[in-house]
Amino acid sequence: AALRFCANWFRSDEFGTMTGVTFSVGILGGLAATTPLAIAASSVGWRTAMLGLGAFGIAVAVGIGLFSHDSPSDAGLPPIDNVPDSSNVTSAAALKRYVSDAIREPETWLLAIMLFFMTGIGITIFGLWGIPYLVQTHDISVTEASVYLLVGNIGGMIGPTLFGWLSDRSGNRTGLIVLSTVVFGLTWGVFAAFGTVPLLLVGAIFLFSRILRGGIPLAFTVIKERHPEEASGTVIGLINTMGWIGAAVFPVVLGAALDAYWTGETVNGARVYTESGYRVAFAIAAAAGLLAAACAVVLSLRTRDERSLESDADVERSTG
Repeated sequence: AALRFCANWFRSDEFGTMTGVTFSVGILGGLAATTPLAIAASSVGWRTAMLGLGAFGIAVAVGIGLFSHDSPSDAGLPPIDNVPDSSNVTSAAALKRYVSDAIREPETWLLAIMLFFMTGIGITIFGLWGIPYLVQTHDISVTEASVYLLVGNIGGMIGPTLFGWLSDRSGNRTGLIVLSTVVFGLTWGVFAAFGTVPLLLVGAIFLFSRILRGGIPLAFTVIKERHPEEASGTVIGLINTMGWIGAAVFPVVLGAALDAYWTGETVNGARVYTESGYRVAFAIAAAAGLLAAACAVVLSLRTRDERSLESDADVERSTG
């Protein structure tokens, strides 16, 4: 719904940038969930920290309800150039047709499968297994380990906005997506190959790989531009759903892989795994990245052929 909001308020040549900004601000929450949350939980306890987050969430919801507007016209502002009027309600029959058209497109599935792997692995490692990996392989505290994820989330805040801006300025969408998927696979390949990576290098990899993976949100720009404007919320939701299915599947997959290498020990209720177990988990992540990259490459080739045909048609019209 936030991306549909962006489509209502910004021109098409601004949408990639605003998609990146939206994801960058979202990752601010991931940044807050690292060192700041670790410090808060250790200082006031997890229950008080959760109550504070709940109160903050309610305050944000009230602010959205009071001060945000679905479109410029709802806010009493003049329409924005080249942005369709979003006040018209799309009929159920039209939405059904849009969904049917999107599902029949191979590009929809390439984007959806790519997000299945990328979102699933990213959420699983940065949200679940990243800190235990650092704590258990480098013998550091949870708070210290959270600093390295914080550094990664700083990169995650820079990347989407940067890539969105580059995409809007250059018109290149799928090429930047390919770059991001390749970097994603290589990142986890390094951890799979070497296991215990020096902490300084961990911080550098997390920072720069998250910056270079900033092209992933452009998937939503690509799907939006392939369908009518009034279908943008629906088609974005389609591929986003696959991403979050991945976020449900991969914690189970990587958790099962790690459990096969449980040492039999627990520390503060958490299972201790061997370095080999983490390397296997990272190898699964690298393989997922490779499959995501394959989807991105095929997508780029297919859309390049489409652009070539459109260019030929434009030449024929101009010379006819």
